[in-house]
Amino acid sequence: MRALAQGVADHIVQAVHDERATRAGRYQEGMTAGGDAEFPVDVLAERVAWEYQKAQGRRSPCTPRARGSA
Repeated sequence: MRALAQGVADHIVQAVHDERATRAGRYQEGMTAGGDAEFPVDVLAERVAWEYQKAQGRRSPCTPRARGSA
């Protein structure tokens, strides 16, 4: 689990570093379900985290497991 968390963090840091200088990244992009401001960096971090997990063979915790699978 520690390796997964470190891998996700490393990929997010690299992606955010690459995008931090863009002007568009400084403006609010939308609102979260909880009402908080959402910025492009938030969306980027979520996308990178999900892509990394998929590449590692992980599935979304929101995806129901098939009956009989571990």
